[in-house]
Amino acid sequence: MNDGPPDDTPEFRRVDPRMRRLWFSEELFGTVLLGGGALALDRFVLSTQIDGWPIPRWWTGAAVVVGLLLWACVSPGLRYRNWRYAMRQHDVLLMYGIVWKVRRSIPRLRIQHVDVRAGPLSRMVGLVHLTLFTAGTGDADAVIPGLLPEQAEGMRDALLAANARDADERRGGTPTVGGQGAPADEHASASDPPTGARAAHDAFDDDHGPA
Repeated sequence: MNDGPPDDTPEFRRVDPRMRRLWFSEELFGTVLLGGGALALDRFVLSTQIDGWPIPRWWTGAAVVVGLLLWACVSPGLRYRNWRYAMRQHDVLLMYGIVWKVRRSIPRLRIQHVDVRAGPLSRMVGLVHLTLFTAGTGDADAVIPGLLPEQAEGMRDALLAANARDADERRGGTPTVGGQGAPADEHASASDPPTGARAAHDAFDDDHGPA
């Protein structure tokens, strides 16, 4: 028989597989911008303004574009494989990262409000992001991508409901009498003398009582 603390092993979930298409679209857009800048830099600066530049014209820009395209093709699958999240009793656990792996724990008591957001690309594939804001931070503290709208709504309601219950328990921690929510000593009669005064009064009665 196990008498230890309850098992809180995280049950990790993956984001929706459609996030791979969304991440690929984002990477492809970045490739167009950065690749175009690299080609322009190669054409108008490296090949013309730098004397003795050893690489033929367009080769530097083309190499950058090829590298960006390879990254755009590979990184969405790696991000999907590494992105996981779990909602435990006392925290929300996130795991993500390609080169640098991150394992992040967000205490549920510190979560102040939760947003469900969806950008233009996310709406095209029918997904939303769950954004967590914690106490003491003005910006979003964490974002869980690739959720179905109803899934994100359910997670938001569960997080906020749990926080409300914890807040009620902390406020109701004072001992009460009769279930009225008031401290026990407030129900004592105002006519009752303090303990020290009552003891002195009883001693006086013992000394000067009737013979």
